[in-house]
Amino acid sequence: MFRYFLLTTLTFFIHPLLAQNEDDCSCGNESITLCYLPDEVYCISDLDAYGCGYALDGYHMLNYLTPKLESSENFGSEGILNCPIDLNALKETITVDYIEQQQCDIIFMGNFTLDTLTFQVNTTLTSISDNILNSIRTWSLKCETNLVITTQAESRIWGYEFENINVNPNIPNPNVDNISIFDGPFGNVTTFNQGGLFQGVIVEQPATGFTVLGLDSNDSPTMGIDLLTNDIILGDIGIFCGGGAGEISEGATIQNSNDQLVCNIFALGCTIASGNAVQVNPILCFGDTYILPNGEVVNESGVYFDTLTASNLCDSIIITNLEFNDTLRTDLVYQGCQGDGYEVVVNSTTYNEFNPSGIESLISLGGCDSILRIDLKYFEDNFEQLDYNVCEGTDFEVYIGNETFNENNTSGEVTLPNINGCDSTIIVNINVIEPFSSTKFERICEGEFITINDINYQSAGVDTLFLVDQYGCDSLEIIQIELFDRPPNYQIQSPITVNITDRSYMLNIPIENNEQIIWTPQELVSCTNCSSTTLLPKEDLRQLNYEVIDTNGCSNIYTLDIDYRCPIYFPNVLIPLSNISENAQFKPFTPCTNLENYSMKIYDRWGGIVFESNDPEKGWRGGLDVGEKVNAGVYVYLVNLTLFGNDIVESGDITVLY
Repeated sequence: MFRYFLLTTLTFFIHPLLAQNEDDCSCGNESITLCYLPDEVYCISDLDAYGCGYALDGYHMLNYLTPKLESSENFGSEGILNCPIDLNALKETITVDYIEQQQCDIIFMGNFTLDTLTFQVNTTLTSISDNILNSIRTWSLKCETNLVITTQAESRIWGYEFENINVNPNIPNPNVDNISIFDGPFGNVTTFNQGGLFQGVIVEQPATGFTVLGLDSNDSPTMGIDLLTNDIILGDIGIFCGGGAGEISEGATIQNSNDQLVCNIFALGCTIASGNAVQVNPILCFGDTYILPNGEVVNESGVYFDTLTASNLCDSIIITNLEFNDTLRTDLVYQGCQGDGYEVVVNSTTYNEFNPSGIESLISLGGCDSILRIDLKYFEDNFEQLDYNVCEGTDFEVYIGNETFNENNTSGEVTLPNINGCDSTIIVNINVIEPFSSTKFERICEGEFITINDINYQSAGVDTLFLVDQYGCDSLEIIQIELFDRPPNYQIQSPITVNITDRSYMLNIPIENNEQIIWTPQELVSCTNCSSTTLLPKEDLRQLNYEVIDTNGCSNIYTLDIDYRCPIYFPNVLIPLSNISENAQFKPFTPCTNLENYSMKIYDRWGGIVFESNDPEKGWRGGLDVGEKVNAGVYVYLVNLTLFGNDIVESGDITVLY
């Protein structure tokens, strides 16, 4: 038994007129016409460069798939499937009428990957015209037993797109039970492979639906059934090919799983076309179960296929189109007011304001359960309060029912029917806003300004503003501004020059007793709020700020730039073998670490360079560091460096002694 679960569109597999007696094995006496698009008509040449060889008369199938279909040991009165196949090449202009004249039962599309504009192979295109493809699809839709097997770009008219991303091996879809193409007369297929340079998966499908039959190793669909036309769609023609483009074996013998798969596909087509099928259409109530001809118990809607074998070994198919009557669901809805006394009795249960909802089960006319849902709503009398803020002297009025509220009638209560028909009580309250005035005092320092209501003030004085308050009423605001002088100028000359090692440099600002001072950054001074403080030099801090603030909160901010100096000592004697580090090598000695752009060159008395370095820590050792010492005597040094942003050049003599 094989089953396509919930494939309701597969009812094309049967037709009431096709039912036959189980003992009449007519498939053994009648042949199935398998029509195909031949290479000799639809390919320009037989070269791979022109996308040929993928039809039943093409070299990828002629010695592989075709002999299996033509073999009477496979498809014939004495074959594995008691159903002969006649191959018919569609050589004339293909129309629906022409296909019917050829008495086609199945059309095998093949694959023709030719770009008709460039005459180059393109696996995303087909040389078959849209007119031909539409004629074949129309023929498929015309009759439920008309079957098309199509792949790759030839399936685009059906609404499918493909990508070359298949990963072998492919497997049957585990979510679809007992698919006959994977468990048919030619054997059980658990895996199959695609072949060739292009190996496709289906990446887009039409909105009318698609049932996946086969998956690759990434769970991408590679094979299925189109739910509108009931046609078989495959991601790659290589499933049907041999000779390097696929794994179909040579000759008529069934040798591998790909051989079994493709022969099972055509066996299914033969069974469909031969009409060895009987249809039953049971309709049950929801929740009931049904026993299929093979004894399996099912409880879900769908189309179930059972393959039965008669005493004469002729297979037939019983298709069970099982439907369940949906449970009839009815709503009893009521909307009323609290205390109105409405109630209803269902199955001896009373539903009212105190038991307003529930679900009752009844028996419908069809004998199936009917569900009645009771939903009673009792609305309360509601209350609403309306608050208004009204400026004094305005002509404000609000009408509630037959009552008018205004400045002379500022509050009250009115009862009206609401949208549910229940009482609605409205409480009205009008707040009359009297004119308002205020005075605002502001203090500013000389040179500052303050913004009030988008107006800038920078001098002492009084101003009157007419404003609108939060309720939209007029208000009066008086602005009084007092102006204060800033502290006197305490700017000292900048920049100041300081030795980086000096910890005794004093800064003195002669502020008044009513003033205070703040130094920043605080790491640069010994006291951050003293008028006299000691400067604490920091190589990375070269700017000092101080702010003088008076009792009115007015202040001035000043900036001091610091120009650091750093002592650099160059010895005038080099004793390479000395134990005294200052004489063992020649280099600058300084407490500063930020020597930049440093370079040192040592010259002999003829002007030749005997040593040079760009690293202030790498000194001259009289040649000992390179294995060959220089002669004793007088040498000249030239040092260039940048310190605290200042370019410095140092030069002089150095005497080498041993």
